[in-house]
This record gives sequence, C-alpha cells and structure tokens, in this order.
Amino acid sequence: MQRLRIRVILLSLALIVIAVVPVVGFLYPSFFPLYYFPLMMGNQQLASGGPATIQVNTERSIYSCGDSVLISAQVYGLPSYFALTVQFQIFEPGGGLMVTGSSSAKSNGQATYQLILSHSCLTGVYDVFASIDYLGSTASADTGFTVEFS
Repeated sequence: MQRLRIRVILLSLALIVIAVVPVVGFLYPSFFPLYYFPLMMGNQQLASGGPATIQVNTERSIYSCGDSVLISAQVYGLPSYFALTVQFQIFEPGGGLMVTGSSSAKSNGQATYQLILSHSCLTGVYDVFASIDYLGSTASADTGFTVEFS
C-alpha cells in the first residue's frame, strides 16, 4: 500500500512538472531560459518572431596609443540572454588579427569588452567585429575606431 502511495505521488509530481514548466517557461522566459527549453521554428528563427541581431560600438571614434577602448555590444531578438556569450575580434590597421575575446551578456543583452592599446600601437583604422551563435541562430556586426598620434 505504501509503495502505491509513493508511485501516485511521484506520478502526480511528474504530471505537474510536464504541465507547469512549459507554461511558466513560455510566460516567463527568464525563469526557465530557452537554453533548457529551445523553441525553434522551421527556418531557425527564434521563438521571439525573428532572428537575433547585434549592434557593436565604441565610446569614441578616435583614440591615442595607451588609451583604453570600451567596446559595447547589444543583442536583440532573443527571449532570454542566459548563457549567451558575445565574441569580439579586433583587427589592426594592416588587417592582421590583434586580439580576440569574449564577454557574457547581461540580462538585458548587453556585453562589453575592454581593450587597452599599447603605447607603441599602430596608428590608423582598427576594425571591430562582434558575433553570437545561439541555438543555431548567428548574428554579427562590425564597427571601427581610429588611432591617431597624440
């Protein structure tokens, strides 16, 4: 009799989890992020109704060697930013890869990366690329900044 009660209790709990968790995850995506419950459409667009997009920018457009460059990326179009990593690549004026890095997105989809230019850096235009790959949806954006003699 006791085993039957335990089975009934476990079965009831399982039914509650099966019925409640998807509803709560749909109504409150930050409570159960899509990392655990991916909702994908046939063309790999996310359940928010469209593909993810990203924007990237720097605080200023002109810097000097030795300056600190704060790069900000903003991701849009995802129902949750849980466990989202933004990849950054910075290329020197000659086109060579200078540095790569990554940053975890905050709950609002924003990620930042700080680059400190060496005192003997190259002058010219630096290219900055930011990208994400989230549940099969990819997005990227680019910007640039100029380093001049001070």
